[in-house]
Amino acid sequence: MPLEILLVIFSHLQPDAPTTDHDPATARTFVGTVAAVPLVCRLWRDAGREALYRFVDLTFASERACSRFLKSLARVPRLCTLVHGIALPRLDAFSTPPTPPTRRFAFLTGRNANPLPDVARLQAEILLRVQPVHDVHFPADGTTRDVVDSGALASIRAAHVGFRTASKGTVPVVPHLRHAHTLAISQSDPRTHVHFLVGTEQLLPDAIGPSCLATLHLANLVMPVSQWMSLLGALRTSGMLRQLVVRSFMLALSQGDGRDLLLPDDVLPVAGTLECLEVGTVLREPGALHMMPHLRSLSTHVAFPTVLPAPRALPRGLRSFRIVDDRRNGAQGQENWAWPVARFVSGLLQDMPPHLEEITIDARIARWDELQAWSVLAFFLQDRCAGMGVDLQINLRASDELTDIARSRWRTPATPY
Repeated sequence: MPLEILLVIFSHLQPDAPTTDHDPATARTFVGTVAAVPLVCRLWRDAGREALYRFVDLTFASERACSRFLKSLARVPRLCTLVHGIALPRLDAFSTPPTPPTRRFAFLTGRNANPLPDVARLQAEILLRVQPVHDVHFPADGTTRDVVDSGALASIRAAHVGFRTASKGTVPVVPHLRHAHTLAISQSDPRTHVHFLVGTEQLLPDAIGPSCLATLHLANLVMPVSQWMSLLGALRTSGMLRQLVVRSFMLALSQGDGRDLLLPDDVLPVAGTLECLEVGTVLREPGALHMMPHLRSLSTHVAFPTVLPAPRALPRGLRSFRIVDDRRNGAQGQENWAWPVARFVSGLLQDMPPHLEEITIDARIARWDELQAWSVLAFFLQDRCAGMGVDLQINLRASDELTDIARSRWRTPATPY
């Protein structure tokens, strides 16, 4: 079998590179599966290695695992050319084991103490070893001066920067990503939903310079209004921004006070170039989105279907529209989500943009009556969309409580699981 076909087959084993969150279980499963591929036969060795090293996720790797990875690259330099993307380790994710009393005394007195690993230095060594690399995930907005001076950041085309506490003596990463086409910035601590974004002065126009940024992804952040408008002003000057994704994002009016995005008012500086817009946790009704003439794809994460934009307000060139159920815990039991969404889709089909091709609904099922409603409405909506030449996709996701109830109802002595 040709090597190219093997690469295509093995690429399906590779999970998509995470945008904001890293799943250690998925990374371990992938490595355990693909690591066996090069051992099958000599023909599979090269293709298996390329699939294994295409994107290396070291987010939750230990210091020892990172050292073994570096040794493998030093032993076989050709492996460096196979690494197209890498997620740098955040060694603070591991809790250190209890220190014995003797070692604790040595640490306090400074004798024979084992210093904490130099995270920034280890990340720099990995980044310098695999350059040039196109996709890098930084756990914090900081790196060493050696990495900046080496020009390793100049080859990066896609970067994810997590706003954690960077190590002392590090250099900010964002101002040096001048050639990045995709930039994702998020609070990377899963225990914290939203925090006040500090250090975003690095995103001001004088820091970005001549930007070629085409995709900007912001998640779990709060940004001052003035800073947000300055950022969009810089991106308007470049005229390159095509995709904007904002999830769990708020604009700060003052310290401790904020609001959600207002559409299209808060994206007007880049409204003329946007082709894809994804807005998370929309609590207010969006305004006249037809002010975005080039918008082709719109994804709205709504807490209440009543805040969905009116069909007449949608851009006339819209091709894909996605509705995501983003109800919070307190709102899940208040309203059956199926009927309002069905009414909206019906109204959209009566006055839809002329080029609309696809409607996607991602719904969360928390009650039995919602499941019963969707079982009826899905056939009705599919029939109407088919008659209008629109592809409708409905994705239902059951809550954990509903799944447990279903399993208990359908479990029989012949099928205990």
